[in-house]
Amino acid sequence: KVNAALSISHSNKTAVAVVYISEDIPGMGIPFYTGLEYYKSLIPVRNEDSNKGDCGKLFIIAGSRGMTGAAYLSCMGSGSGLVTLGVPESQQQIMAVKLTEAMTVPLPEVEESGTISLDALGEIKRRLNKSDVCVFGPGLSDNDDIPKLIDSLLSGSTDFVIDADGLNC
Repeated sequence: KVNAALSISHSNKTAVAVVYISEDIPGMGIPFYTGLEYYKSLIPVRNEDSNKGDCGKLFIIAGSRGMTGAAYLSCMGSGSGLVTLGVPESQQQIMAVKLTEAMTVPLPEVEESGTISLDALGEIKRRLNKSDVCVFGPGLSDNDDIPKLIDSLLSGSTDFVIDADGLNC
């Protein structure tokens, strides 16, 4: 067991994950930590005249009835310039009020469960064409369409971060 802290940040197409371990790693004989200045140098500096669209376009597919918190936290913690959240139709108004910076897109849903349905595939693909990366999974919950959605989406050219319920399926 090692006591560690993790921080992840990104800008445009560069992502940096920093793990700080405050003790020696067994077998290495030296502390892992090399200093924050090195890691800061890996993150590009934004131009003064840039806009949020220049600093990464992220599409998040997340949330379901009773699981809007996962979608919210994904948007707030992304660090991306332009964030769009695809959420089940019945949850879109909740998220539009809760999120002040991210845009929201209502997606077709399985009404009984309040989860995204396979009918959302077309709209999701349109949004992916305008995105640098997609986060798939936080708070999606479970229905038979979720695995079919991710299978259909992974064959495209967009980079994905699959998390939470995306991993479960």
